[in-house]
Amino acid sequence: MTTRAELDPLNFRDGQSLTVVEVQADALNNMADQLARDTRVRRASNSAIIACGRAIFTPGRSAACGFGAERRGLFGQDRTEPVELVPAVALVDSIQDMTGQMDTLETGLPAMIVEQDAKLAELNQRRAEGAVSQAEFDMEVAQINRTRARIADALAVTAAQAEQANINMQTASRRGQVGLGWHLSATAQLAQEAKVARAQLGLLEGPAPAPQDYVASNLNAYASDAAITHVPRSGEFR
Repeated sequence: MTTRAELDPLNFRDGQSLTVVEVQADALNNMADQLARDTRVRRASNSAIIACGRAIFTPGRSAACGFGAERRGLFGQDRTEPVELVPAVALVDSIQDMTGQMDTLETGLPAMIVEQDAKLAELNQRRAEGAVSQAEFDMEVAQINRTRARIADALAVTAAQAEQANINMQTASRRGQVGLGWHLSATAQLAQEAKVARAQLGLLEGPAPAPQDYVASNLNAYASDAAITHVPRSGEFR
């Protein structure tokens, strides 16, 4: 899974004046990137297979090799020890931090939209009175659209990365790791909340914003056909 950090960064830090919500969305995006990386399932150890391959050429070692391979299994894990393909304990703090950041954004986003809508109403009134030219009006609308587009881009990638983290942990669960129920529910909830927050953002009628980030053209890199089945009940993680 390619993460945002391995591609061009979101165009949030180009010297322009940013809204508080844009900064919050950028921080959330960084957390989602890290979460997707941290949940990558560790590659299975091939030490047992390699050892057995060498044993073919070493007289007297084939029996021990067979016993060791059977005991360790293909994943290089002792069957008496729990399998840990993703760092479950360490991920708890990461997911909780990301949940807190999402809560902050969900609080600020509606207020920002209300403020922008009020500004648009004022601009419309001033344009009707001749106090604002069409060019000035278009410029203000374009700025609002750019802000909303940047936040929408960040939330789209955040949702995709949370889904990828969920898929990674589903893989770990299928391969024998236990105790990931909360992690799966929490990441599914984060992905859903990012999508809901993004749905609140609509572009205004007016000049289309300039292409922002790589997100629109590269979002397919984050998409997955795998279904997320561990969706929590409403309010479970609040």
